Amino acid sequence: MALLLSPRKAARGRGLAIVSRHGDAYGRRVLREMTRRAHDPGAWLVELVERRAKAKGAEADRIDRMFAAMRHSDASITVTLSVYSVPHKRASKLPETAAEFAVWERADERLFRHQITAPDGLPARGTIDVGVAFLAEFDVEVHENKTITDPVIKTYREHGVVRCRPIVSSDRRFITLELQGRHEGAQYPIEVVNGHLPNTKIQIPKMQTRRFRRTMTLPNGGKIAWRLKKEGARTLVVVAQAKLD
Repeated sequence: MALLLSPRKAARGRGLAIVSRHGDAYGRRVLREMTRRAHDPGAWLVELVERRAKAKGAEADRIDRMFAAMRHSDASITVTLSVYSVPHKRASKLPETAAEFAVWERADERLFRHQITAPDGLPARGTIDVGVAFLAEFDVEVHENKTITDPVIKTYREHGVVRCRPIVSSDRRFITLELQGRHEGAQYPIEVVNGHLPNTKIQIPKMQTRRFRRTMTLPNGGKIAWRLKKEGARTLVVVAQAKLD
């Protein structure tokens, strides 16, 4: 009859075998790592992702090889990132359940939405490049002793870069996300001021740079929201969703 061991005892057994072969500090370190990984795999994985974000050179390559070895399948994960500009009061309590997200998310407050598809355990990169129109000024024309004002519409560019690395748990129920991004765009809503002509209003975009770096674990298909920064009378909120394809 086969003897069934718990994951923690099995990991400890493999680590003890390494110690018995090597009998050095490396074997003891592997024992601690393997035992901790089996005891609390979620915390160990998050710690490893955070170490990768700070690592450079050979250490970064070593952790990348660990991620590649940890791949459980060839599945792809679709990561969706949305940025909302909401009043401070609404941003004080962020949604947590699917029902709360359905009520909280409003299309008219969403600045942009971007999707990235990444393999399990491997990094992926996505870019955002959109043009946004605004009322810049008015041209004046005189026709038959009448003054006619024509609005002048101009466009500014919003650019962003998002990097992500999704890692699927062995039971395919949870996804750990390492996210890093930068977005350059105007403060929302665009400031409105008086134009140089009487009774006219024009818009003046104030460009902002937003950066974020975050590591999180969420259920397959689930969402998570966090506050990015305050801009004027509003708060930028990021909503992330990860789902197995």
